[in-house]
Amino acid sequence: MQKIKAVIFDLDGTLLNSLEDLACAMNYALRAYNYPEHSVEEIKAMVGSGLSFLVKSAAPGCTEDDFIKMKSVFIEYYNKNSQKHTKPYGGIIPLLSELKSMGIKLGVVTNKPDVLLKNILTPIFGDIFDAVTGQIDGLPTKPDPTLTLSLIKKMGIDPCECAFVGDSDTDMQTAVNAGVLPIGAAWGYRSRDIISAAGAKYIADSPDDILNILRLVNNNVNHSVKD
Repeated sequence: MQKIKAVIFDLDGTLLNSLEDLACAMNYALRAYNYPEHSVEEIKAMVGSGLSFLVKSAAPGCTEDDFIKMKSVFIEYYNKNSQKHTKPYGGIIPLLSELKSMGIKLGVVTNKPDVLLKNILTPIFGDIFDAVTGQIDGLPTKPDPTLTLSLIKKMGIDPCECAFVGDSDTDMQTAVNAGVLPIGAAWGYRSRDIISAAGAKYIADSPDDILNILRLVNNNVNHSVKD
């Protein structure tokens, strides 16, 4: 295994605990078009595969016209209210700072629309990331590896020199499809069992575990914190 020179992170459920704000935006859009609202826990099971998936899951059987309108309402509302409750998970800021000090490049790949990503990322994290991308019209979303491989190329490394940290089965499938090291974040929106079954080679229970995993990998120590 090559030494890890870059780490790509998922956003929601990995870097940010954004569930309450996502649920508020989705329920606002549902109310606007007279669809039943959902609890935060119900919304939790719907996030991670992009806005289109979220809307269709929250309003199954909705008309195409309502689907398009709800997406638009969600984006408008979320852009104005995305940071009311959203915060980095404990230990994330120190983790990013330590990785940066180690010379490791940092990236973000998320199925959140790119315009929403940019509006929330910089106010919270500044310019610590070397490259970021959200969902872009016309390009496939995770678990397709297109966006991830494009980001890796932009950072000037090979896939085998990169790790992908995410909290969902979608993230782990993305990592496998891109040929990068899959590291599951067990503090997020999916269970250890789900991310393990999806291909996580390591599972971190806290951001501190990410540092331990990378040190082990880069020191060529054969060890798995998932066992």
